[in-house]
Amino acid sequence: MAVQIQGSASIAFSQQRPVRLAAARHPGNNNDNTAGLALIDIDGTVLARSGLGSRYTSIAWSKADSIKGEELGIIAASHSDGVIDLISASKLLDGQEQSLLGNIQTKINPFIQLDFSQHAEGLLLAVSTRDIRLYDISAGIDNIVEYSKKEGLELDLNEQYVSAKWNKKVNKVFGVLNSKGVMITYKVNDQDKTYSQWTIIDGGHLQKDKEEQEENQKEKNIQYESLDFNSVIATQFVIIGQIEGKGSVRVFDMRNANDPIIDFILDNQQQQVNKTQKKDKEVKSIKNNKLVSVDWCSADPNYIVACNEEGISYCWSLASKRLLGELNIKQQSKVK
Repeated sequence: MAVQIQGSASIAFSQQRPVRLAAARHPGNNNDNTAGLALIDIDGTVLARSGLGSRYTSIAWSKADSIKGEELGIIAASHSDGVIDLISASKLLDGQEQSLLGNIQTKINPFIQLDFSQHAEGLLLAVSTRDIRLYDISAGIDNIVEYSKKEGLELDLNEQYVSAKWNKKVNKVFGVLNSKGVMITYKVNDQDKTYSQWTIIDGGHLQKDKEEQEENQKEKNIQYESLDFNSVIATQFVIIGQIEGKGSVRVFDMRNANDPIIDFILDNQQQQVNKTQKKDKEVKSIKNNKLVSVDWCSADPNYIVACNEEGISYCWSLASKRLLGELNIKQQSKVK
C-alpha cells in the first residue's frame, strides 16, 4: 500500500489492535497548511488529521495506558527544534481539539527517530545523529524523567547514528545503526551494556562482532537509513537504505548471520524486485526510491512499512513476500 502526505513522511504502527498507522510530514520546502499528522486504518481509510501546518522529524506510537487513562496510547512527534509533542491517540481519533497533552523540551536539534518500548510502559527512545536519550513518561506529562540520566546510561557517541529502535521482544534492549552499516545492541541498566555487534559487509552479508571492515568488504554505493525489530522473533530485524540509488528493504536474522532472509528492492523502472523469490512485481507510483523511515508492525508482524522522501509509504506482507495495495491520505484509497 502507499500512504502519501505532502512532503516527506515518518510512520509508526499502533502497538495494539486494530492495526492502525500514524503518518507525519517531515520539515520541507512546502508552505501549505495541510495536516501534518494523520491516523489511517490498515484498509486505507483516513481516520483523523491533526497538526495544521506542522512538520515532524519523527513520530512513535506507545502501547495502551503508557500514561494512565490513555487507552489507545500516546503519539510522540518531534519538531526540528528538538521539542517532542505528546499527543493522545484516543482524543485525536475522537476529533477533540485538545489532543496535544504536552511536550518534552530538549536542546537536541533535531531528533531523527523516536521509538516507544513495548515492555517498559512510557519509555521513549530518542536519537539524533550524535546523541541518544531515554525519557520515561509513565508518571504523567508533569513528571517526565530523563531515564538515561537516572540509570546512568553511557553510550559511545563517536559514531554518526542514523537510527535506533527498541527490540520488541526483549525488555530494555535496543539497537543502534550507524552510517557505516554497524548495528550494536545495548541493554539499559546492565553493567555490560553492549550486547552484540553486527556489521553488513559487501553483498549484504551480516557478520557478528566485526568492528572494522576492510575497504574491499564495504558495501558499495549504499546509504543506511533506519532499522526496526520483529515483535515475535527477537533475533530478526529490518534495515532500509539505498543501494546504487534503489530503495532497499532487508530482513536479517542474527541466528543465521549471513544473507538476508528477505531482500526487497525498489528500482527506477517502477518495479519491486523480490530477490528472494527472483521475481519482479509491478508497483505503481514509485517516483522516489530513497527510503527514510521503517516500522515493523507490533500488533501483526506480517507487516513492514517504509516511506520515501516524497511521503509515499510502502507496506510489505512478509507472508506473501510482496508489496500490498495503495493508500492515499489526500483521498479515499483503493486497497488491492
